[in-house]
Amino acid sequence: MAKMLVGFCIGLATVSLFHMSGYPKMMVLLESSLPPSFLTLVFAEEQGLAEEFLLTFLPMAGMMGFLILYFAYSTFGAIH
Repeated sequence: MAKMLVGFCIGLATVSLFHMSGYPKMMVLLESSLPPSFLTLVFAEEQGLAEEFLLTFLPMAGMMGFLILYFAYSTFGAIH
């Protein structure tokens, strides 16, 4: 969750710094605040890490990510 919040803040700063608007602004904010990748599961399997934890964590992180994105864009989406 910290990655999504920090990523969104960095994306918001980048959008403000370069005065982006429209689709470029939306793409920068969306890409910067994506939840952890499901490739984490592949890495955990290869390294013998706790796969069961990741199987429960990644879907929850995805759902939290969508909620955070919804509220963040509802609040900050109109910043020019």
